[in-house]
Amino acid sequence: MLQWLGKEACGKQVVYYIIGFAILNLVLQTSGLKIAELLAIDLSSMSKNTMTDTTPDIFYMMIVPVLMEEATFRLGPIFCAKKLELSTPKILMVALISSVAFGYLHGNVYNIFFQGTAGFLYSLLLLKCGGLQEHYGKALVVPIICLMRWLLLRFSYNNFTATRV
Repeated sequence: MLQWLGKEACGKQVVYYIIGFAILNLVLQTSGLKIAELLAIDLSSMSKNTMTDTTPDIFYMMIVPVLMEEATFRLGPIFCAKKLELSTPKILMVALISSVAFGYLHGNVYNIFFQGTAGFLYSLLLLKCGGLQEHYGKALVVPIICLMRWLLLRFSYNNFTATRV
């Protein structure tokens, strides 16, 4: 993995990584829900953001929180780790710890699996697309695009199903 992360993704590769990580996130989230169902784990205490609000002020609903999350839980810790000249394995550990915190702060310990796993995927995407090479502009934009696509899909799905019930 360290060798893979060391080579920055460029051009069409970035698009492929965005699509691939979005699909991987969907598979992991769906699998996690199915595993929880099979193990009879009650997830009702998890924070739920159904995103059925149709207010036109999408900027404050989606863009600002995404930017804040990326800066706080991905770019900030990784930037600090790079400035401290930590090795790549230690940077991955920082990303993992930050992702666990990201998941837990979304609700409870179960959120670590769902949002925490997604957060670690976004950290890997940030690192692969320029974070290790300190190309932070591109590195930050890529996971934001991936996350925005995920949120827009959820928003669309939730609004569609809310109007059909």
